[in-house]
Amino acid sequence: MKKRTLALLLVLTMLVAVLSGCGSSSNASAPAPAAEAPAAEAPASETTPAEVPNVTLSYTWWGNQVRAERTTKVVEMFMAANQNVTINPEFTDGGSYEDLVKTRSAGGALPNVLQTDWYWVPEWAEAGLLIPLDPYVEAGILDISDCDPNTIAAGTVDGSLYALSMGNNARSMFYNATLLDSLGLSISMEPTWDEFIELGKTIYEQTGVQTSLCWSISYAELLRSVVRGYGYEFYTDDYSSLGFDETVAVKCYELLAELGQQDWVQDPAEYAAVTGAEVDPITTGKTWNSFFTSNMGVGLQAAAGDDISLDLCATPIFADCVRQPCNIQPSQLTGLGNIGSDADKEASAAFLSYIINDIDANKVLLMERGVSMNAKVCEALSDDLAPISVRIADYVTYISEHGAPAPALEPGCGQQIFDVDKDMRAAVLFGSMTAEDAAAQFVAQANAILAEYAG
Repeated sequence: MKKRTLALLLVLTMLVAVLSGCGSSSNASAPAPAAEAPAAEAPASETTPAEVPNVTLSYTWWGNQVRAERTTKVVEMFMAANQNVTINPEFTDGGSYEDLVKTRSAGGALPNVLQTDWYWVPEWAEAGLLIPLDPYVEAGILDISDCDPNTIAAGTVDGSLYALSMGNNARSMFYNATLLDSLGLSISMEPTWDEFIELGKTIYEQTGVQTSLCWSISYAELLRSVVRGYGYEFYTDDYSSLGFDETVAVKCYELLAELGQQDWVQDPAEYAAVTGAEVDPITTGKTWNSFFTSNMGVGLQAAAGDDISLDLCATPIFADCVRQPCNIQPSQLTGLGNIGSDADKEASAAFLSYIINDIDANKVLLMERGVSMNAKVCEALSDDLAPISVRIADYVTYISEHGAPAPALEPGCGQQIFDVDKDMRAAVLFGSMTAEDAAAQFVAQANAILAEYAG
């Protein structure tokens, strides 16, 4: 265990190489928004939340029940130490969260403290929905002195800090190691699609347990994996067009067309009811695998129970790919919304600092959101991690050594492009469109979106 937990510390040093350039490639080359977001003023004073009476904050995040319980406990700990601060927690499953924040962002306001995925940060920063964190760092309210600089840079847009990562993770495939062991089967750390298909067929023939393809991934991760595996980036440097053509997209959609209707593959229609780890097919025994970010393993393992031991590997790639497309990425970044008074914003920054730095708080969270970017937290937690967390840390270390460099942040129109891919995947899976037509339509629509964004 001691040797394995050293992986946590290794991740932080390896991130310097893996994540280099992530911040500088954020949105520096993207066009300016039509309306310039108002600049945040520096905090009026260096008062602490305990000195500010009757501060009430909203804190919103997505996740499974394990995350909800641990995060709520940390909220209670902070309020106990800061009697004049009230934090109203709000959490949902991942699918509902996207609808929630889209509705609120459309109304021009976000919660005081909120969890955000990395591809939302540029869009919300440009729109003024997230406020810059730099003034609170400079005032000493938000302490990032023990945090990895390159992970910090992942939440930077146009030179300003807008969000901080709650942990580092990587795209992965979880699998039922107990089942595979019972059948005398195994899977490599970097499986090919051929290996994946053969294993899925064998498991189904012997047990009737089906294979999950990629339905758990709600946006363009399968397509992104194919694109980056062949050595391309998803966008050109100036975000004016895609960085690949439709021949690459065809490879992705052909795979879906080939596997989507196989009897050994889980019916994609059944995934409409999958709203979180607790009801994912791998936890109920319907499938032997599932695709998630590595940090989701804690919730998956809790939902699966003690009779199943989960492990993880990289997502499958085509045999002729030129690199492992998985990369270290910031997990569940947290930022401050554009609502409330100066006192509210100072208290929000202090709470964010507490989550990142407080050892007792992190002994409750136990890196459920990913490997901490805080070196002191990693060291303090090395003896407290559950076996699944140790396996996750080992995997993140492996990807930091063997994976691709992190891509640039998404442009502000990234969600529109993911929505187009989602429509194309559904059309191919349910047989209403050929892989070739889906690829051609995706590339045409995505390039049109990017051209308008750059225009």
